[in-house]
Amino acid sequence: MDLGEECARADALRVEEEAEAADRVERTILALMESGAKDRAMAVRWLHEANDTAGDAEYLCFCLGVAYGYFKE
Repeated sequence: MDLGEECARADALRVEEEAEAADRVERTILALMESGAKDRAMAVRWLHEANDTAGDAEYLCFCLGVAYGYFKE
């Protein structure tokens, strides 16, 4: 396998993993809203608190395994 093929394989795997992580995050957000968060923004704040990210959206993306920019407003 050459470097180009390996890069393409790694990129496809990253995209798949980020999609799975996004699905987990969305289910978590829904669960938080069912548990008392009055809206999505509050649920995301709770995720920040739980992951000790100090409101840094990109760091939260890293912690949760989603694509960078996922929490951009």
